Amino acid sequence: MRVYSRHSGFTILELIIAVGIFSILASFAIPSFQKMTENAKIKTATNSILSGIQIARGEAVKRNTSVQLDFRTNSAWTVCEEPNGGGSCPTTDNATTITSRSANDGSSSNVKVTGDTGPFVFNNFGLMTSPTTALATINIDNDAIASADSRDLRVVIQKGGATRSCDPSLTSSTDPRRC
Repeated sequence: MRVYSRHSGFTILELIIAVGIFSILASFAIPSFQKMTENAKIKTATNSILSGIQIARGEAVKRNTSVQLDFRTNSAWTVCEEPNGGGSCPTTDNATTITSRSANDGSSSNVKVTGDTGPFVFNNFGLMTSPTTALATINIDNDAIASADSRDLRVVIQKGGATRSCDPSLTSSTDPRRC
């Protein structure tokens, strides 16, 4: 009686075929993954801006004084007590600086912030006193991907201090995400 031994595993040919199929599939998936990653950076910057606005409003009420939100480069911002005589928040940490966020915190240098970029001043009631317009809009875009693939967002600040994020590319009147 003969005993047959069974070897298990992959042959080199099977391994080469599997790696080739995986490479082909990955070449299709990587561009979509890059678009998704860059759009996630837009969303991260938008959420950070919304957070900065809420921090500024809350601190204004808490401290019973005017608090200012200044944008730096790209999506970086600083919240401080309103400087005497106006002007920008100090670029270095000092007694009037409450908090700040750098552009590299979850975002990238490709994320661009345009539109009404402040400074935004909130009084001790949480109302926006500067700019004096009834509605301020901040547009967030990403230059790393084509505009057709980019999911640009907009932050809208009302005079009363209420904020929301919306998608300027949506046109359906029934979609709550539209601007």
